[in-house]
Amino acid sequence: MDKFSKYSNRWMQLFYSLLIFLFGLVAIIHPDATLDILAIFFSYILLAGGFLQIIFSLTIKIRGLNKPWVFGLNGIIDMVIGILIIVFPSKSIELFVYIVAIWLILFGVGQVVVMTSQPRKFPRKYLILLCGILLIVLGVSLLLNPYKGETTLAYMIGVLALITGIVMFIRTLGLIQLEKR
Repeated sequence: MDKFSKYSNRWMQLFYSLLIFLFGLVAIIHPDATLDILAIFFSYILLAGGFLQIIFSLTIKIRGLNKPWVFGLNGIIDMVIGILIIVFPSKSIELFVYIVAIWLILFGVGQVVVMTSQPRKFPRKYLILLCGILLIVLGVSLLLNPYKGETTLAYMIGVLALITGIVMFIRTLGLIQLEKR
């Protein structure tokens, strides 16, 4: 693998984890912000992150990493949801809780699928698997109770985004360690 691929993959994933982390900070610092602001910001995060995941899945060449195509599939799903939020803003805001819930479930399933197919020696496998399960649980809980209040939703989304950003950052560091082997 050439140095550029290793370098760009690493930085794309670190950048994406930073975007998700920043989204979490915005949601926690400004919980009273309306869902429309969160929805628009969320759509941009999805577009940028989806693009980065697609590039990552196409360029990754790490020995021992199974199913890199799941990153690309997650990226496509992220971009489609991001575009739908931008194209249909009024409907998206009405459905924002459901959109976030479905995204959480799909993203969590993607992480679980990737991590369950990795060898036991994969760095921080169980931490990432736990994050995927938490994403699924939160997504299902949002689907079951979609209107518990905007502030509560903002805090839940914010905390989850912070955790996801940190776990993705840790996952990227684990992939960097795997690259060096």
